[in-house]
Amino acid sequence: MTRWLLRSVTLAVLIAAGYWLWNIFFPNPEHVIRKRFEAIARTASFSTRESGIAKFDNATRLAAFCAVCLITTPGLGFAAVAAFGLLASLAPPAPPREPATAAA
Repeated sequence: MTRWLLRSVTLAVLIAAGYWLWNIFFPNPEHVIRKRFEAIARTASFSTRESGIAKFDNATRLAAFCAVCLITTPGLGFAAVAAFGLLASLAPPAPPREPATAAA
């Protein structure tokens, strides 16, 4: 009885480990696509408090997700961007900084 129970538990553990490893090495395509879309959405979204450098960094990361990105830029309209260099050229320039005033 004990030997039968031990073999059954061992078999159940091996089946569970095999199922887990199968899902790790061969994930469901829908799950992979959803994870990719979530990563793209996190990268493309930004808050109003983010600096221009952070927005530019997110734009460079966004360009890595796809071969062609459709970008809307103020004054230029829609642009199809196929390379990082073109994406960087479409980024608006940073506003000039105010000169620091000496404290009296």
